[in-house]
Amino acid sequence: LFYFVLFCVDVNGQQYLNRKYEFYNEYNPNVFSAMNFNNNEFYCAGGFAKNNNLLTAFFSKVDLNTGEIEDSSLIESDSLSIAFGNLGGGFPEINQSFYYFGSSKKDSTGTGILFKLNKSCDTIYTKQIVDSNYENTFFYLTRGSGLKLLGVGYVDYWDSLYNKRENRVLFIETDTLGNVIWKKTFGYAHSIVSVSTFKPSSEGGYYIIGTISKHEQWMQNYLVKTDSLGNLLWQRIWGATYDDELFDIHELSNGNLMLTGYTSTDILLPRACITIMNTNATQQISQQLHMSSSNAYVTFTRIFPNSVDTYDVWGNEQNGTIIRPFLLKLNSNFDSIDFHYYSYWNEGFQPVNVLRDIVRLPDSGYVACGFGWDQYSGQDAWLLRIDKDGCANVNCTPLNVTKNNANNFQIYPNPAHEILQVSSDETIKQCLFYDIYGKVIMTIDSFQGSRNIDVSNLSDGLYLLKIQFANGEERSKKISIVH
Repeated sequence: LFYFVLFCVDVNGQQYLNRKYEFYNEYNPNVFSAMNFNNNEFYCAGGFAKNNNLLTAFFSKVDLNTGEIEDSSLIESDSLSIAFGNLGGGFPEINQSFYYFGSSKKDSTGTGILFKLNKSCDTIYTKQIVDSNYENTFFYLTRGSGLKLLGVGYVDYWDSLYNKRENRVLFIETDTLGNVIWKKTFGYAHSIVSVSTFKPSSEGGYYIIGTISKHEQWMQNYLVKTDSLGNLLWQRIWGATYDDELFDIHELSNGNLMLTGYTSTDILLPRACITIMNTNATQQISQQLHMSSSNAYVTFTRIFPNSVDTYDVWGNEQNGTIIRPFLLKLNSNFDSIDFHYYSYWNEGFQPVNVLRDIVRLPDSGYVACGFGWDQYSGQDAWLLRIDKDGCANVNCTPLNVTKNNANNFQIYPNPAHEILQVSSDETIKQCLFYDIYGKVIMTIDSFQGSRNIDVSNLSDGLYLLKIQFANGEERSKKISIVH
């Protein structure tokens, strides 16, 4: 067993944590997939692979200040493959016990399994909760509601028309003993469904969010709403010319729905996007594109609303062989006001850092987990703790610097297409445009009042605009260019 840890503390006692874990050995995958934080106790669920095949489940209690593992347990079987959930799988705590849905897989069939563990991470029992005549059934997400457990997964069927697999969403409620109370299926014939998450609605029901694709067709957004008993109220499908996918949902105060994901208006240009739909998702009110790049696959994943109609949005960017999570802070108009990338390994080593779950802490900071590797190492699990400003170390400064002064300073529109207008009460000494690698790619000399800046020659993507004023003040803002 090998560990490596990096952590530091600032003068106010803020703890930062960036740590990787190898549970089995450096040549096999090691993964953290879900987390639970309650009453200052922090638990992780994950696993490691042996022989690049069967996955051994790993439950652990972790000291959130140092990253040290305090208690842990393994679940092994020659036929067990734990399918820990998509982003934000979670494992609820009920009466001092943890519950998690996974799956047992052997050959080409799989069965849904419920795991119950105590707070010392000892396994109390495992129970099969789905009939074995359902093939390849995997539970991906769980939430607790009272003394009931909710899970979302898949039921696979054979599509004789296309001679290939199709599936449906499986929504299930059980008691804490694993007895099925009800189960529902949603979807369409001749289709493949992928679920990203599910959340309670303000009316007591639930949203199921993901993507759906007909055989031989592109993926489209898929959104389901149910009542409290899992009965279907409505389901919606929509999308652009190429692949679209949803990852999270948030109900706004006016009743509209805020959805995060990505859209591909061009097959080579996937763009992270925020889509606003009306209450029943029958009409798209607006769509805001962020971080578009012809070289990167970028998607928004989780939404964390703040108290003043601002939002923290997490996401993943894949640029060639580099994959890294990021945090984007948005104002009430969904414009970016701050931005941070996170990467464990030195970026010169072409790192892969896949985000699997995020937990918000009482101090408004976050803990993120996942797995990653670079060209010099095997796959390791990792934990990252950041503060409320998105900083992962003591010397971090938010990219958008706000100062309390009388300068009326504006940059719009954002995203910009051909022209970006910059205006200020103070004389601007210089405008510097930086690309994502920190290189200055355009400079605008001194001006007063307002100026239209031609950005038509800049490639689609995200830039940092630094404004230097004649009075010595500096401001920085993230600018998205979309042509």
